[in-house]
Amino acid sequence: MLINKRLILAHFWLAFAVFGLALLLGAWQMFLRSPLNAWHFNPEFYYRSVTAHGSAMGYVFPTLIAMGFGYAITEAALEKPLVGRRWAWTGFCLVAVGKTVRHDQVDDVTNRNALKVCTGGEREIEG
Repeated sequence: MLINKRLILAHFWLAFAVFGLALLLGAWQMFLRSPLNAWHFNPEFYYRSVTAHGSAMGYVFPTLIAMGFGYAITEAALEKPLVGRRWAWTGFCLVAVGKTVRHDQVDDVTNRNALKVCTGGEREIEG
């Protein structure tokens, strides 16, 4: 019997919500690169979606699944409640908030470099 169901389910729900958003970003990337969108291609939007999609699918989704699965297996195998339940909730909040903070910081540098490469370094980037 799982005692911390809310903690475990919070990890899985957030993981699948992030997965859904990453799927939308993947579709957005395909649309931006398709001939249907030839009239409007902004490299900044494209590389922002690539960065967000990659960090969501590569870091956030697997981390949340592993954490939730680990908590569930630990409780089921030991048949005892988690010892550091507050730390587990803190970790969950850090992952949820950290995704947003990391995305904003990395995006700025990544997008500037990507724009320079995409435009051949000819375009001056403000900021």
